[in-house]
Amino acid sequence: MKHTLLSLMVCLCSTVLAQKHDYTWLIGLGGTQTTIPEYGTTRINFNNNPYQLENIDLDMAFLGSPVSVMSDADGELLFYTNGCYIANAQGDTIEGGGLLNYASGASFKNDCILGDGYKIVWGAVSVPITPETGQYAIIHKDKHSNWASTYNKVFGHNLYVTRLDMMANNGKGKVTSSEIVLSDTLSYSDITACKHSNGTDWWFMVMTTQTNKFYKFLLQKDTVLGPYIQEIGDTLIPGYDICQAIFSPDGQQYARVNRCNGVMLYDFDRSTGELSNYRNFTYGCAANSDSVKLCGVGFAPNSRYLYVSGWLKMYQLDTEADDLQASAKLLGVYDGYLDTVGAAALVPQQFYVMANAPDCKIYITAPNQGRVFHMIHEPDLPAPFCNFQQHAIKIPTYRTYNIPNFAHYRLGTGNSVCDSSLSIVSAIWHVPKAAIAAHIYPNPSSGLVHLDVDIGIYRSAVFQVFDLNGRPVFASPVDNNQLSYDFELKGLPSGIYTYHLRHPSGQVLFRDRIVIIR
Repeated sequence: MKHTLLSLMVCLCSTVLAQKHDYTWLIGLGGTQTTIPEYGTTRINFNNNPYQLENIDLDMAFLGSPVSVMSDADGELLFYTNGCYIANAQGDTIEGGGLLNYASGASFKNDCILGDGYKIVWGAVSVPITPETGQYAIIHKDKHSNWASTYNKVFGHNLYVTRLDMMANNGKGKVTSSEIVLSDTLSYSDITACKHSNGTDWWFMVMTTQTNKFYKFLLQKDTVLGPYIQEIGDTLIPGYDICQAIFSPDGQQYARVNRCNGVMLYDFDRSTGELSNYRNFTYGCAANSDSVKLCGVGFAPNSRYLYVSGWLKMYQLDTEADDLQASAKLLGVYDGYLDTVGAAALVPQQFYVMANAPDCKIYITAPNQGRVFHMIHEPDLPAPFCNFQQHAIKIPTYRTYNIPNFAHYRLGTGNSVCDSSLSIVSAIWHVPKAAIAAHIYPNPSSGLVHLDVDIGIYRSAVFQVFDLNGRPVFASPVDNNQLSYDFELKGLPSGIYTYHLRHPSGQVLFRDRIVIIR
């Protein structure tokens, strides 16, 4: 009896302390095209350090579909969905999970019949209810059409809560219920969730098209409360309501974006679900190839800085600024990078939706197929020190514009939002040969730094550190036979320093800044 009680206590403590529900990512096309390796699925496994990028066989395809992945409290994969069906860690369809958006119009069921995945952006998110007893839920949305409409020809329609018991069927799981909690003409995407202040229940909300109306719900252990209706902020401009929506890691802000309204930012009360203090950042309606077509949004782990993708441009906003619009800092402009897709197609890799990762970085997709992710390495720092890098990593398989949609599961648990000690396997770090790039972490640092770099066609270079007066304070050789280095920057006081990668001829191959905090 004592051993049983001790085991139960260890299990419960692990559930409370770990909360690694976002530590397994699934990305790729998968499905029937897996005979070509690049058309398979990449699993990013943050449970390892360095974490792994693995090419795996997966029947489920994520071709422009919602990607919702759930791991247990210790980070082990439990289930995943592409909006068509739910599969468990063994890849089998969960009992009762074979038709997720069952009320969809017949034309959109073809998405699933063709095996591509249910094509609706940001259309599902999974949350733990009582993970210690295997209870989880998927919040998801289907789509309908009205081809006679001038603007909203395709729109969100039914909002569902599907509950799962992942201890049923000897751990293979089953769907215990699926209910439609709302039917209306809804915005096309925007599914996300935030923990209630009680640490157990979950808030989620959607907007109706051509209004400023929110329907808000509270998901509890045995029921769903709501809808609670609130009208606040700007009206969604017709025809442009495809958007990403997220809560801040501290749960105190909610942001959504589309290419006409721009960023719509609100304060959020986790106890009452009330939105307040509406703010806006926009450049007006953007054309299809416009450099300021806003489409993705993400918060820094510290919840202060908000990042916005503008198709050809990336911005940082300061949510603590008196004027959100005036706080915008341009981080970068699309550099024209093309990724090879298929036999010879060269596909532009601009900026699209983004996601917070367990390693404290923000990963950014492109609106097209490709194998690269852009990345913000130090999102808690003000621009330009946040270190935005285009095509920062290359994964083994092609991905579409989507990325797994996670809530902030560690909110209110006493655990850190993320773990900055996680690093990627150096040999997989992608660095273009023609444009040398380096990655130093952690940054800020107490003095011990790790350098990931591929100097490509150059045989050797020198890593140099300078103070703000341009005086050299550290130097060490690097070469193209090694991709990762550890340096101890001894004796340097707290401050901002510049580092260079310099060819023996004197040419500077790369330069950036590092912050030392003692």
